[in-house]
Amino acid sequence: MLHWTRALFRDATMYDQLTAEIKRIRSDKSIQSLDEANVKQGVILPVLHALGWNPFNTNEVQPEYPVSGGNVDYALRLDSRNKVFLEAKRPREDLSKHESQLLEYAFKHGVPQAVLTNGLEWWFYRPSAEGDWQERRFCIVKLEIEEIPTTVTLLTCFLSKETVGSGDAVKNADLRLQNLREFKETEQTLPRAWNDIISGPDEILIDLLDEKVEELCGRKAGVDSIKRFLAKLTNPLSAQRTVPPLPAAPRLRKPRAIKQNLEDYRNKQIARFTFNGQTYEVSAWSQLLVTLANHIYQLHRSEFHKALELKGRKRTYFTRTGQGMRSPKQIGNSGYYVETHWSSDNCIRRCNDLLTHFGYNEEDLQIETT
Repeated sequence: MLHWTRALFRDATMYDQLTAEIKRIRSDKSIQSLDEANVKQGVILPVLHALGWNPFNTNEVQPEYPVSGGNVDYALRLDSRNKVFLEAKRPREDLSKHESQLLEYAFKHGVPQAVLTNGLEWWFYRPSAEGDWQERRFCIVKLEIEEIPTTVTLLTCFLSKETVGSGDAVKNADLRLQNLREFKETEQTLPRAWNDIISGPDEILIDLLDEKVEELCGRKAGVDSIKRFLAKLTNPLSAQRTVPPLPAAPRLRKPRAIKQNLEDYRNKQIARFTFNGQTYEVSAWSQLLVTLANHIYQLHRSEFHKALELKGRKRTYFTRTGQGMRSPKQIGNSGYYVETHWSSDNCIRRCNDLLTHFGYNEEDLQIETT
């Protein structure tokens, strides 16, 4: 739970200004093509101003703060002391490449908080926390896709002049880091706890199994049988069979290439398509591609990065930035973009490429035209 202050949203004007600023940033598509200097001027300083900082007072928001070996883009200062080091990058730039240097600067200068941002993503750190640099990152705020009330709350809790000045921003950061570490420790402990239970075995587990066996077949298995069964478990999710195993499944062959006659779709209007048992009404070929990509993203969220491997000799099909594309469209709220400047047959080819890449066949996609 965050360390809330009574003054967190006492100033309704600040809440409204920050909300309006985030909406402006989200609606301004030109931000994605800005250079670093314009990001500072057009995104970062307005956000800091909405958070209560005075960007016109260099004693409070000091640009190009000198540190050993270089400069930090901004030092947020109160009572002549550095409270936050903030480093700015271009939109869509990979921030992970820059966190080490920023955190080294902040750690050496004893600055309690550090922020790395490309204007659209804001990464927050506690430089003096334990662990490697990534373990000291306690929050990522994505202005483009987070719910606006959540974004306003997080930015206010960790970066407003009010919470930084009172020390509550650091308390909030430490509480969040503690929660993250406890969650990670719990996740890592669960498999060991399960293994301890089944290797024991635990008396409660034995009783539960015995009751379930009786419920299913009308008689109990007995403690000895259950212990032998548990001893044969090879992993927490499957038990060694006491009957001959089923024949091994045949190895999957590489999916066949989709073989529609693409010329059949030229000069035709798409009406709908069916994929994976669901039918979608669409009015444009580009909408087919975006909708299908979003559906596959929902099915393969953890491995959708593989779509970035799909590219032609001269054009990229999927990116994380949308840069270099003629007509990029974001795939839902995934953070991935797909090129949509294609003819009808090329839209279908891109769909086919995506389907094949994730193991589907031609029968999985049905297209209806008018």
